[in-house]
Amino acid sequence: AEKALRELAALQAEDGHWGESNPVAATAVGGLAILAANPKALENDALRKAVRWLLEKRGRVKWEAGDRQSMTVTNAWATLLILEVLVAVDRTASSAFDEEALKSVAEKAVDTLLKCQSPTGYWERDLSLSERAHDIEPTGLALLALYLAQRAGLDVPEPVFRRAWKGL
Repeated sequence: AEKALRELAALQAEDGHWGESNPVAATAVGGLAILAANPKALENDALRKAVRWLLEKRGRVKWEAGDRQSMTVTNAWATLLILEVLVAVDRTASSAFDEEALKSVAEKAVDTLLKCQSPTGYWERDLSLSERAHDIEPTGLALLALYLAQRAGLDVPEPVFRRAWKGL
């Protein structure tokens, strides 16, 4: 795992992101890999840079990937990382991250996910198809993020989960 973490860090851009076609999702996945593989992840420079980059991006582009088709998936990946870090910071009382900034961004990201749920209960890649298509990937990612949001102490209304499970 240590070798993989070193290689991952070597691929990270100076500003903290990974990837070119969808750097928000790639950065979130990279950060989640660090969290999963490193028991001292909150002390990891690459994770701190990735989270800082995501927090800065959130204010400028709302984690949208450049096309509406991947907005829900991108938002869910980024929300997962921010919430995982928030839960870890809360659990360990780590001062490596600004807990208030994490919580503020997490609340906005969760609100975005809630607004993207279709009336049928799903989350869609292409938000214009919400009445006609069902896509399990954005739905699964959104549900994971929303369950984690509850673990982090954020408010997620129960009807959101009931609609999703009914749609599945």
